[in-house]
Amino acid sequence: MNNAQNHHYVSQTHIKKFFNYDVQKIFIYDKRYEGVRYKNGTKYIFSEGNLNTMLSGNEFDYNTIEEMYNRYFENDFNKNYQIIEKFINNQILDIDTEDALRYFAKYGALGNHRTPEYKKEISDMFYFGLKEGLGDKILENYEFLKVAQPYGDKKYSNSEIDLEIPNIILDLMGDIFFTIYVPASICDFFILSDYCSLTLREKINTYINTDITEISTISFPLSSKVFLEFYSSKSIHSPTKSEIKFLNTEQVELINKQTLSLAYKTVVCSDENYLKNLTS
Repeated sequence: MNNAQNHHYVSQTHIKKFFNYDVQKIFIYDKRYEGVRYKNGTKYIFSEGNLNTMLSGNEFDYNTIEEMYNRYFENDFNKNYQIIEKFINNQILDIDTEDALRYFAKYGALGNHRTPEYKKEISDMFYFGLKEGLGDKILENYEFLKVAQPYGDKKYSNSEIDLEIPNIILDLMGDIFFTIYVPASICDFFILSDYCSLTLREKINTYINTDITEISTISFPLSSKVFLEFYSSKSIHSPTKSEIKFLNTEQVELINKQTLSLAYKTVVCSDENYLKNLTS
């Protein structure tokens, strides 16, 4: 054992969009404690040891999910971010921009699924669901316990199938409108939290079971200067068109207050004074 791998639940390339390269610091506020602190790097922010470790036979697999995140979301993050920046400046919606926006919609759709809190919730549901269905006798099954509970370096019921979730979500959302929010003032900044993205559910498709709801809205701060929101066109909250909105200070603060309130524990910001004022 003791082979802990540092796995991020918010992609490190994403966190770096909130890093202040002028002072070589990123500023952190933890809701459990008072005050703003800083780190000189992003390696151990929004990360946990063996978060994405799986069992493969009797061996611990530390790399498969990490490599899939790199391939699907991280290798092209900066390239697609530059496309979004270009779009904000010229407001010409071409194919490259549409592809970049869909890329980030997929990234946001998976955001909260990556967190330790969500992984634990799913693992507990799996364990207690099977235990309730099959009875206490199942607890004598060693193979079941290995899969259903923490075992060695495996902490959660991870699967590479999880990375198919964004495609399923976006297919069910159907046509998507987007809104890109940008602070009008250079003195305003978006913050990033440990839940990465917020998703809202509605009854956007028709089924025999009318209680089924699906993700209809995905929103998250892409950088300290860009906030993205994606809507299913079937949502009652959907705008009638896609657009870029430049926000005043009060509007930026409203978004940040929501981000802060929904954070599990921690938020980060590229500006120390802004974060201190927001959390005071």
